[in-house]
Amino acid sequence: MVAARLFFISITMLALFGGRAFASKDPNYDSEHCRARLDRMVCIVEPVSDVFRHTNVLDRKCLNGGERHGSIFKDIFSSYPKALQAAMCRLNRIFVEKSFWASGYAHIKANSIGIQQDALDKRSSLSDWATWKEQRAYSHSTTNDEPNKQLPTVSAHLPFSLRGAAHFIVTHELAHLIDKATGASERGPGSFAALSWTGHDGALEPRTLPRDWKPPCFYLCRIPKYATAKPSSAYAALERSSFVSLYATRSPAEDFAETLTFYVMSRLPEFQYVIRADGLVIDIKQKLTAEIMRPKILYMQNLLRRLSKGDSVASVPHLTKDSRVSASQSY
Repeated sequence: MVAARLFFISITMLALFGGRAFASKDPNYDSEHCRARLDRMVCIVEPVSDVFRHTNVLDRKCLNGGERHGSIFKDIFSSYPKALQAAMCRLNRIFVEKSFWASGYAHIKANSIGIQQDALDKRSSLSDWATWKEQRAYSHSTTNDEPNKQLPTVSAHLPFSLRGAAHFIVTHELAHLIDKATGASERGPGSFAALSWTGHDGALEPRTLPRDWKPPCFYLCRIPKYATAKPSSAYAALERSSFVSLYATRSPAEDFAETLTFYVMSRLPEFQYVIRADGLVIDIKQKLTAEIMRPKILYMQNLLRRLSKGDSVASVPHLTKDSRVSASQSY
């Protein structure tokens, strides 16, 4: 982990929630009550050797100062649709890790999320963080504050009141919790995974990408990273595909989390997220409106609508009739 930059990766554990509703009809959900308890939810913690093997992660000692981050999470909460507000409200903890090897994580067994403290204190710019994240897929990625001008860059913007990197990380990790509760990224008819992934369990491959597509490696790499030469080649394939980011091509779970994150951000005023790679320009806001993305966007719209009505999460994975028709198209 380079202190000057945070690497974004999500980690998921065992599913929780037991089919309960997330949203506005849930008797545990009240918007003002949730905003008030966010201060108590935030917990700054010292690092542990393995947060996922900690005997009881919810017993970790909270250090002083967590309340000063409360306004950041309240702003994020206020920007969300009701379904995500309710998911955030149901969290047991928002851990602010003083030191961690990734930018964030979803601890599903503890129904909690974590975020690196530097993402709150030093990294409010979504552009800077997203650029660093994209460049981590390449063999000669930057190791300091200055991006490598030969590699892909991101120009991104959210409303002024929001900490862009924190908003992205928190939304992505909440998406993992929702995914595990609904089974969206699991194989099966009507699942989110069925929209863009094919093959047998353990050997899933992304559709709408070249057959020789190699998912990028961003961290702890045991396979070669992308070559620095011609960085636009991967993005040219990405632009034609039904995937919203390189990171989404890693697995159905990351595909779900990235797609939901970008969809939620795209609903905010002033949203902008443009990737530039070796002369190629990809406007993610425009990409989300492309016909090839329609099945996934319909899925997300249906998901948020049903959760906001208070439907049980166990009933959500099934697609609407319209999205089933779209999902059957050949790309």
